[in-house]
Amino acid sequence: PKFDAKEFDRIKAEALTQLRQQESNPDFALQKMAMETVFKGMDYAKMPNGTADAIAKLTPASTKAYYDQTLTRSRIFFVVVGDIAKEALQQKMTALIQKIPQGKPFALKRETFVPKENTFLPQEKEVATNYIMGISGAPAANSKEYYPALLASRMFYNKAFLEVRTNNGLSYAPSAGISTGLTPYSMLYVTTKDPDKYVAVARNMVDKIKKEGFPEDDVQNTKNTFTTNFYATNETNGALANMVGNFEVLQGDWKKAFTLKEDLQAVKPADVNQVFNKYIVKFNWVYQGDPKMATQTLFTQPQTPPVPEVKKAF
Repeated sequence: PKFDAKEFDRIKAEALTQLRQQESNPDFALQKMAMETVFKGMDYAKMPNGTADAIAKLTPASTKAYYDQTLTRSRIFFVVVGDIAKEALQQKMTALIQKIPQGKPFALKRETFVPKENTFLPQEKEVATNYIMGISGAPAANSKEYYPALLASRMFYNKAFLEVRTNNGLSYAPSAGISTGLTPYSMLYVTTKDPDKYVAVARNMVDKIKKEGFPEDDVQNTKNTFTTNFYATNETNGALANMVGNFEVLQGDWKKAFTLKEDLQAVKPADVNQVFNKYIVKFNWVYQGDPKMATQTLFTQPQTPPVPEVKKAF
């Protein structure tokens, strides 16, 4: 990049506008609050798109200095997908990387996250409903527990949708899942006007899964659908390149991108249940909306609160 001052100012103004638009989005605001709260003091607390103050301070010179420091052979790798001879590719790559400095040694930090206690942080906000996110633990992406955790998260999502929306009508689009970063975490998310009932339903759902486990046929079906979706979304050259790069970054081995089917099939129901029981224990909750509608102790108390009985009209 030339880092032309006029063009730089234009791009910076666009970045600030985009940031303000994102911060006005309730889902983005909730996610930002969750990351800054749960991962305080860690790199995960920093939003990749920056803050208004940080962006405003950027200059062409400071940005170029950071760019030159970051663009080194120790920090990058190339993924090439296409019909090209190996020798020709090596020749082109050699000519390219000779222009790039080696740089200082760099190692990715792959960590395991497990909350130490239940916490609840409310924030009063004028929104149409209450936005709630609970962050729990997950294994490192390069561990043997990660694939069982992926399968558990898919089934956890289905059960959360069934219990929260279908059976209790608490939300239109509840969610549950696992992140795919270097420090994965599990997550529950909902928008609801009845936060107390939601947390009771969610915590009872977790207890039921731990007591009964995921059924063997559910585990097998989830393996099949996960694998089918994986291959269906990685058919183009661009998707394949992204897939290989992700496996190299997250798991430290790009070759695992081509053994996912076999690796998933090797996972047993007992592995899935063991990982769920181990990591889904404590939750760090963040809440945006009307704090008066939520009873904090229901989110933080050790014992699971009972689900309120449905009041009948007659």
